[in-house]
Amino acid sequence: NNLQNKTIVVAMDNDEAGYKAAQGLKEGLANLNVPYEVFDLSTMAGGQHKDANDFMQADRPAFENAATSFISKIETPDLVINYMEDYIKEIRKNAATPPIKTGFNKLDRALGGGIVPAMYTIGAISSLGKTTLTLQIADFIAASGQDVIFFSLEMGKAEVISKSFSRITSELAREKNDVSIAKTTRHMLMNQAKPEIFEQTYERYLSTAQHMNIVEGNFRTNINTIKEYVERHIQVKGTKPVVIVDYLQILQPIDDRLSDKQAIDRNIVTLKQISRDLDIAVILVSSFNRDNYASVVSFSAFKESGAIEYSSDVVIGLQLHAIHRAAAEKQMIDKVAILDAAKSETPRKIELVVLKNRNGSSFVRVGFDFIPQFNCWNEVFLPNEVLPR
Repeated sequence: NNLQNKTIVVAMDNDEAGYKAAQGLKEGLANLNVPYEVFDLSTMAGGQHKDANDFMQADRPAFENAATSFISKIETPDLVINYMEDYIKEIRKNAATPPIKTGFNKLDRALGGGIVPAMYTIGAISSLGKTTLTLQIADFIAASGQDVIFFSLEMGKAEVISKSFSRITSELAREKNDVSIAKTTRHMLMNQAKPEIFEQTYERYLSTAQHMNIVEGNFRTNINTIKEYVERHIQVKGTKPVVIVDYLQILQPIDDRLSDKQAIDRNIVTLKQISRDLDIAVILVSSFNRDNYASVVSFSAFKESGAIEYSSDVVIGLQLHAIHRAAAEKQMIDKVAILDAAKSETPRKIELVVLKNRNGSSFVRVGFDFIPQFNCWNEVFLPNEVLPR
C-alpha cells in the first residue's frame, strides 16, 4: 500500500540482461498498480555507460543533472520548463533529418517531401492494390538502408516476398525490353525459361532484404504484440524502423468485450501513441466499406472508425480514376458496371488522394498505373491530378 503512493524508478544495466530485467520489473509493477518510470541509460550520454554507477563515476555532474532532470519531470510532468530541453533537441533533430523517400517523386511532393515520424493510414476498396503499393514503398525504403518492419497479418512471408520478386522481374523486363520476361508472373518465377533472370531478381532484392523485417500474422496478432516487437527492435538494433501494419481489420482486439468499432478505434489510437512515443513512422493499411464502392473517396469510406480521421496525421485514399465517370451515373447498376470494367483493365488507372495531411497540403491527387500481375505501381499523369506548388 505504501508503494502505491510512490513512483519507482527502474534503472537497470544498459545491456541485454538489463533490458530483460527492466521488462520483468515493469510488468510486475504494473500488475501491482505501482507507478514507475524507466531511467533508460541507452538514451543518455550516447548510450556509452553500462549502468548508473558507471555513468556517475565517468561524469558525476552530467549524471546528477540527468537524474535531477528526470526526477523533476516525474514530480511536475506538465511543467513546460521540464520539456523545453527535449523540445529543442527534437527541433534540431528534425531539421537535420530529411523525410524518408517513398520511391515515388510526386507522392513525396504530395506528402511534403516524404515520410516523417507520424501516423499514416492508407485505405481502398478490394483489388486496388493497397497492400502492393505499401509493400513497394517499404521495399524502396529498406533498399535505401532504413529498417522496415512489415506486419503481414493476412499473407505469409513467402507470398509477400514473391510480390516483391514479381515487381523486380517486371523492372528487369523494362530495362532489357524483353517481352518474355514481362510475361512472368510471381506464380511462374521458378518455372521460367531464363533462370538467370531469377538470379538477377534475387541479387537486386538483397539490398532490400538486409533491412526488411516481415512478421507473419497468425490471426492472433494484437496491438500489444506489435508494440513489444517494435520496442524490442529499437532496443536490440538501436535503429528506429518504419512500421507497416497490413491491415487494420485483421488486427485483433486486446479486449474481447469491446465492440468491433471500439476495438478498431482502440487499435488506431494505440498505433498513434506508438508512433508518437517511439518517434517513428507507422503506416496502417485499411479496407473501405462496401457501401462506398461506387463513391468518391472520403473519410466516411473507412470502415467502422472515426478514429482514423482524428488520430492519423496523414490519411490517404485510393480510388479508380473511373470513379469520376461512375459518380455521374444515376443508376447503381451503371456505376458498378463502369467500375468493374475499370478494375479489369491493365494497367488499372488509380488516383491517390491525400484526404488529410496534418503538416502539409490536403486533397492532393496523384495518378498511378497499377499492374496487378506484376505487383507494380508506376506514377503517371491523370486528369484531375492536383499537386502542391
